[in-house]
Amino acid sequence: GSIDLIASTATLEHIPPADIRKILDECYRVCHSKSILSMSIDYSDHYSHGNMDITPYNFLKYTERQWKYLNMPHYYVNRLRHSDHVKLIEEAGFEILEQAHIPHPRRKQSLEGIRLAPEFQQYAEEDLLVTAGTFTLRKKQR
Repeated sequence: GSIDLIASTATLEHIPPADIRKILDECYRVCHSKSILSMSIDYSDHYSHGNMDITPYNFLKYTERQWKYLNMPHYYVNRLRHSDHVKLIEEAGFEILEQAHIPHPRRKQSLEGIRLAPEFQQYAEEDLLVTAGTFTLRKKQR
């Protein structure tokens, strides 16, 4: 209970989901009741940052098996969506004070033509269109 602020910027998308939960559990342990957590997450296909031929949603077309082959170990990206992070945060015992989810400016056109892998077909379109998100959190009292 000795930490006042934890900040994470464009990091959580590079961590496997099971490890994110462990990190959040540790954050809960070291925070006190007035501590604040600030997190920003880049949900886009990072290869689209340097390749204008692919969209920020390109990696959503690959199955988990395909992505395991394409996802570089030194540049790992977990492909979690905003709703996945909300669930992890709430399960870890944090209250979401503020959140924002930012879609790509040309979201509809960018997602058109991408045949979603089965892993992403159950998501709401609004959740898939989010390319960045921010959270401000506080520890809930258990």
